Amino acid sequence: MVLQKVHGMVSFRKGASKSMMMRNGELYIRSMGKMLKVEAYFPSTPDGVDSANILMIKHDNLAVVAEVDGLILLADKYDKGLAVAKKGAAAPNEP
Repeated sequence: MVLQKVHGMVSFRKGASKSMMMRNGELYIRSMGKMLKVEAYFPSTPDGVDSANILMIKHDNLAVVAEVDGLILLADKYDKGLAVAKKGAAAPNEP
């Protein structure tokens, strides 16, 4: 399921987390040695927490993967992610 329900815009500023990246117009975060697709994100505010909780109740496959740079990031619990090449190693072939 691809929700594409994303609130606001992510701007990559100097000093922003290196654990996030844009790929083909989609936001990914490095977690557990993989790049996981961010399905939705919200500001780290009380209203953002409430909105994230409501979305997770409606879509039980979603979970908080991280809170980074003032954003709450949600990903699919069943996303196997994209493999991340170790430093100095060649990147694996993508499906």
